[in-house]
Amino acid sequence: MINHDHFIHAKRARRSISTRCTSPTRPALVPEFGGMDGAATNHPAETSFRLELRRLFGPELDLPATTEGFWLLGRGPDCDLILAHASVSRHHARLDLDRGRIEDLGSSAGTRVNDVLIKSQALKAGDRIQIGPWQFAVTDAGNLATGATVQRAAMTTALAAPRLDLLLKFSETINQADTASEIYSTLTEVAMAGSGCQRAVVIDLDDASLPVLAQSAIHTAPFVASRQLIDASREGGVIQLSELAVGERSASIRARRLISATAVALMNNGVPCACLYLDARDGEATEMPDTARFCQALARMADLALARLHQQQALWQQRERIYADLHDDLGARLLNMIYRAQDTASADEARAMLEDLRDVVSRPAQDQLALPDLLAEIRSEMARRTEAAGIRFSWLTQTLPEPLLWSNRAAALLSRSLREALSNALRHAQPEEIDVQVEARAGRLVLALAHDGQFLPPDQWSPGRGTRSLSERCRALGGTITWSARHGDLETCLNLPLEPRT
Repeated sequence: MINHDHFIHAKRARRSISTRCTSPTRPALVPEFGGMDGAATNHPAETSFRLELRRLFGPELDLPATTEGFWLLGRGPDCDLILAHASVSRHHARLDLDRGRIEDLGSSAGTRVNDVLIKSQALKAGDRIQIGPWQFAVTDAGNLATGATVQRAAMTTALAAPRLDLLLKFSETINQADTASEIYSTLTEVAMAGSGCQRAVVIDLDDASLPVLAQSAIHTAPFVASRQLIDASREGGVIQLSELAVGERSASIRARRLISATAVALMNNGVPCACLYLDARDGEATEMPDTARFCQALARMADLALARLHQQQALWQQRERIYADLHDDLGARLLNMIYRAQDTASADEARAMLEDLRDVVSRPAQDQLALPDLLAEIRSEMARRTEAAGIRFSWLTQTLPEPLLWSNRAAALLSRSLREALSNALRHAQPEEIDVQVEARAGRLVLALAHDGQFLPPDQWSPGRGTRSLSERCRALGGTITWSARHGDLETCLNLPLEPRT
């Protein structure tokens, strides 16, 4: 446990001693960094440069003038470097300028060096220290040119890696999005995270009232964007507050005390359709360097994702029109065949074809279907077909775990598999009774269709198209299908995943 009173007293004592990191030894009576209760220890110099901090990101602050001894960092009033933020502990860390080392003092949020949480860490020129919303570059105070180069390099590194991760995650998320609102929402979240701004919004440019399409903000207060910047973005580029002369800025910009702002247009076929807007206000952290290019990259990626979504929607609408035509034309013909059939077998075959058509037409319109609802549909269809054929029918379902959602493709595969199994029974066995049992067994869905009648034992079958197509459908669902003769009945058993991936 750190004795902070003793620590502060020792700190003041050390400041009266003029030392440099090139000194081979330390005065024996001066408590060294990491010593306990004032214990005197001697250490050789750990650095060969004069450590200095330069702020990369975070709210403005005044760094202490002293470049020797050590600093206490935190939000407490007795700290040398006061970091006034809720995420910073009262006594957060201490920095030994002589030995070039930083130690976390048991802070709640932690101290990071080069994005890694540390307890105690030796420092070198080019390292990045992060505490709360601040990032500092470690430079050599004795070499101004090197210090400036290190600061630029540290700033580039600090921005590049996190932003690259954000861009990759953004691309992955928006290319899986099903709606424009999902893309807009993700865009505001990533833009805020990668810019340092505390608010971001996407605004609809096609509506004169400029409605908000998505918004992310740290603060819950109402957020009003600058209309001047939004209107300027309609030309299709990027506009920043710094590009507007002070005299050209609107009264609303001055009233909101904006210190930085960025607006980027989102394009639809080369025409601005929406605007990504971010800003920072007086008293908040300024936006990170190169925010305009980062946001422009996000906007172009969002444009591509929206174009993909629009193309999918257009293809979907075209497909729906084709399905509707198929249903109206072929459906009417199949119904006519059912009513004019000379025997029950022909009527049943036409009825099965009609159900296949309905699967093709209706399944794509559904995103997902609960397994109990899917089984209820299949049971109802089987009941209609067996009743029309004058065959006794029973269906028993054991309790299934919930929720179980099946994709439209998986639902169609299961429907057609059981439909074909029933058609085979009606066409070849001339059964008097058909029984279906459904249960969850060892994490699998097991469906067994058993019937009596005339049939050969499965081991005497020659490979045929019917059994092959059934096997292929079950494989597509990640399962298997088997046939067996039991107690005078032929049983067709489907063993499938409870939630198949197709």
